[in-house]
Amino acid sequence: MAPGRGRAIEHRLTPEGERTLAAANRVADAVLAESFAALSAAERATLRGLLERVGTH
Repeated sequence: MAPGRGRAIEHRLTPEGERTLAAANRVADAVLAESFAALSAAERATLRGLLERVGTH
């Protein structure tokens, strides 16, 4: 934690936390790539568009 403006406290990751987050992001990226590998690029683009559409409501 670090002092922020006013009474706010800013939270920051330690170097170990940064490494852990980076490793977790690599795992998540691999899972997502495997999950959607059967879709063509056009199908993934369509899916992304649909998810963005419902995510804004």
